[in-house]
Amino acid sequence: ITVSSGPSLVEMPDIIGFTQANASKKLDALGIQYKMVMVDNDGTMAAGCVASTDYKAGTKINTENVTVIVSIAGERDDTLVAQTGNAAESNSASPEGEAVTEGD
Repeated sequence: ITVSSGPSLVEMPDIIGFTQANASKKLDALGIQYKMVMVDNDGTMAAGCVASTDYKAGTKINTENVTVIVSIAGERDDTLVAQTGNAAESNSASPEGEAVTEGD
């Protein structure tokens, strides 16, 4: 006779913003299977950190047959930043080539 207590359900932790290493440690400790994928970084995310997961925090997942997809932000791509307009404004206080000093 085999007795089963049912599927092994674990609550998905909130790992958004964790470093890749810390996210791995947390998921490993909970017995959650996962696959990490790199995603383009438009400058709004910290490079090397968790940008998203395909299961929301608090969701009960079956550790026996579910693999969580963890998206890791890649290195910041300044060309994407320029295209999306998320870069900090450059020095627009004075026209290029002119020095600004107090008392002028």
